[in-house]
Amino acid sequence: MKTSATVRALCAALLLAGGGAWADMPGWVLGSREVYELSPLPDILLGSTALVLNGGALLGKHFRPEVTPPASFELDRVNSFDRWCALGYSRPADITSEALQWTAILAPALLLSAPRDDWLTIGVMYLESAALAYGAKELAKALAVRYRPYNYFSGRPGDALEDDDFAASFFSGHTTMAFNGAAFVSTVFCAYFADSPWKIPVIAGSFSLAAATGAARILAGQHFLSDVLIGALIGSAAGVVTPLLHRADSSPLNRRQEHRLSFSVLPGVVSAGLWL
Repeated sequence: MKTSATVRALCAALLLAGGGAWADMPGWVLGSREVYELSPLPDILLGSTALVLNGGALLGKHFRPEVTPPASFELDRVNSFDRWCALGYSRPADITSEALQWTAILAPALLLSAPRDDWLTIGVMYLESAALAYGAKELAKALAVRYRPYNYFSGRPGDALEDDDFAASFFSGHTTMAFNGAAFVSTVFCAYFADSPWKIPVIAGSFSLAAATGAARILAGQHFLSDVLIGALIGSAAGVVTPLLHRADSSPLNRRQEHRLSFSVLPGVVSAGLWL
């Protein structure tokens, strides 16, 4: 009995200390909290989801049986939605897609125009959104087998059949990461600078880069249209949802609301309550 009471008291002390420590963190950690802020619930939720996705992708790749290419690739077997845009391999378009992707990924650097106290908050949010987008596309590639369009034409890359990449068309990772960067920078920029004349150029420019990335992947013979569209959807979702979950006006740790955190040790249980 005495040991159990000690454990319950220790748990209550840890909960109280943890909640107080988070709320009292310096401004450069939690940011200005005028627009976005870090808080345990969304960060744990997003971080654990990204961990599961990326961990599942690693396990999937490890246990995935070797993919054996068919004796022949027949374009007639491709669905009509994707068949019309299937192309052979183009190295210039492939290189271009790489450059466009990284430009779109680095587009959130524009958010350095936000208050300096919020840089860490924005950086953590972008890391979370990118981890979600990356994990989703890697898990799909680990589980799904879909031959890239260039397989149906002559002149495919010389090393195309050396690994399973030739069967990793679903879905476009380049497009996913490019649209994640575009959606993130557009969402966060508009939240900080709603009345800025640069709002439309930032949105149009970032999404144009992302769309060009997807188009270049198709022109390179690396992906079908459906691969690009799904990648755009997944990447955009991660780029929008992550900042929305960190909005200060909906966060349980918002300083503009009064909080009362109560802990109590009951027989056999530690309970905590939060009143706004």
